[in-house]
Amino acid sequence: MKPYCMYFIETETGRLCFYHEFRKNLNLPAPNLFSGFISALSMFASSMIEDREEMDKINLGRLKLIPMENLNILFNYGQFIMGTIIIEKNDDLLEKYRKLEETIKVFEDRYKEILSNWNGELTVFDEFNKITELIFKKSIIFRYQIPKLKNKEAINDLYSYNFIKYIDGRNSVNEIINKSEEDAKFILDILEEWEYDMKLELSSKVDLNDVFEPEKELFYLLRSQDPRYKPDIENSRIHE
Repeated sequence: MKPYCMYFIETETGRLCFYHEFRKNLNLPAPNLFSGFISALSMFASSMIEDREEMDKINLGRLKLIPMENLNILFNYGQFIMGTIIIEKNDDLLEKYRKLEETIKVFEDRYKEILSNWNGELTVFDEFNKITELIFKKSIIFRYQIPKLKNKEAINDLYSYNFIKYIDGRNSVNEIINKSEEDAKFILDILEEWEYDMKLELSSKVDLNDVFEPEKELFYLLRSQDPRYKPDIENSRIHE
């Protein structure tokens, strides 16, 4: 799913150094004004909790999150900048947090010399808009997830892929691949593209670090319905 927008703010001065809109015609204040608000809000939150480890526990463990009424604001820090991304309330928080983390790293690696002595010129970062889109378009789709098209009739009018008929809100990605005539990688690439463009929704993901092993393995089994799957009970944490 596309985020709304992203801001990179110079940590030392609070100046906006990069802004990217993923969606057009956003009803948000001017980037400079809004980035100032975000910078002040994050500094206030940090000042209320001096212990860095305690700060990391706010809301979602290691995620730094400011929840709003209809959206979420995620933020993270690099060496020179604070990155902030605004996403929908029901978006995948962990995935977007990792994307933000990756984008900050790529940005700082690419512009390290400029950032170490930045003069405030924004145009030097213009080419990073394309790189940002490429990073966020990449997505991890698990085969146990269940896709559901938002407008199947419109998709059928535009595309003639064989696998579309198996996207019914009940089949997992794995089942769709097994039933379809098309190549697995091709199907995953298309699903990734449609998910980013908000043409379909996917059932929730289970992150490796978020649940105990037996619960995770049962979830995988139920979602994939793969008869070849055999849970590794011997190595699950239930025996620890």
